[in-house]
Parts: sequence; structure tokens; C-alpha cells
Amino acid sequence: MNGKDATAKNPFDHPDVAKLFDELFPVLVSESDRGAVLIAAAQVDRQLRILFEQIAPADLGTKALRGLLKGPLRSLAVRAHTARVTKLISKHVYDAIGHLRDLRNEIAHSPSSFRLAEHEDRIRKVYDLVGPNLSVDINRLANELMVRGLIDNVLELKHPLDDNKPAFKNAGEVLDHLASKPELTKPLEDKRPHWELAIGITLLCATIIFDRDDAKKRLSKQE
Repeated sequence: MNGKDATAKNPFDHPDVAKLFDELFPVLVSESDRGAVLIAAAQVDRQLRILFEQIAPADLGTKALRGLLKGPLRSLAVRAHTARVTKLISKHVYDAIGHLRDLRNEIAHSPSSFRLAEHEDRIRKVYDLVGPNLSVDINRLANELMVRGLIDNVLELKHPLDDNKPAFKNAGEVLDHLASKPELTKPLEDKRPHWELAIGITLLCATIIFDRDDAKKRLSKQE
């Protein structure tokens, strides 16, 4: 199995991926636009570190491994290069990491303000490097999750004249109401880039996790 296989199945079935999304999602959604990209890149860096930790031979020793990860392998760039040279990650994962790293470096050193919505094409390129047209699926999933969450919240509202009655009978009524008042969904659109980033980065990390699992199986046969 390779990274692209991870996007062809449900990656959230993997416990590490599901746990990562649960931890990463609320952070990225609540962060500033600039901070969200920096945290996203840091999470990818963390997954590469975990990859090296888990495939390292036991006889290397904890101290030596820590020295490598804090020394020669301390940066995202070097970790990605090394993982690719040693064929621990596939080329499309390597390219996606490189594109994300370039974006991170640019906004980290730029004094100007940064808005995710103004750089969506560049950010979506990261996802499409992970898998063809993946950005389309991510956009659709983000919208579905946001609308579903909004509907669930609205269905809990009580009728303004009768606390024993719901304000809306079903999801259809909620959707009709939202369609008549587009201003109510404006906050969702403002947050959509954050939702897409959370989903997209989780899927990029998922490919690293699947590549890591494959590498562990492959290398265990050589020890």
C-alpha cells in the first residue's frame, strides 16, 4: 500500500488518523489564518519525526535517535528529503510537503497580513499533490460537515412562543430557512478555509502514517 491508497479508502478508519483529526481540527478551526498554516506544517513535521522514531532499529538506542532528530534531522525540509531518499514516503507526499513548506516559509517571514481565503489555490495544490482532485472532495466534505453541524444546532432551538415546541420540525425546514436568509451562513463561509485545511492536512498526515506502517512491515523483515 502507498500514500495514494490511503486516499482511496477511508483513512479515518485508522486509529492514529482519527485521533489526529480529533486533536487537530479544533485547533486549526479556532486559530488565526497565519497560525493555522504554521500549525499545519508543524503537524506534518511531527508525523515525519514519528515515522523515523518508529522505523529506527532498536539497537540504535534512544539517545542516538534523539540526537539525530534534534541534530541532522531537526528540520522539516531535511526530514522530508531524507524520508524520500530512503523511499519511506512516496513522491507525491514529498511534493505536497515541499509545497506546504514553501508556503509556511513565505508567510512566516512576511510582515503583511495573511488570509487563507486569498491563497486557496495555493493551499489546495497541497491536497491535489496528495491525490488527484482531492481538493474537490475536501471542499465538498467541509461544506457537508459545516451545514450538518449548523442544522443540528438549529434543530435544538425552541419555538420563540412555546418552549415545548422546536423552532423547526426537520432538516428540510432548516435548509429552506437558511436559503431565505443567506446572511446566516456567512460565518460558515468565513470558516470554510479552516475546515478544509484541517481535513486536508489530516489526509496528508494520513498518507505519512500509511507509508510509516508499510515501512515498518517491510523493514521488520530485514532485521
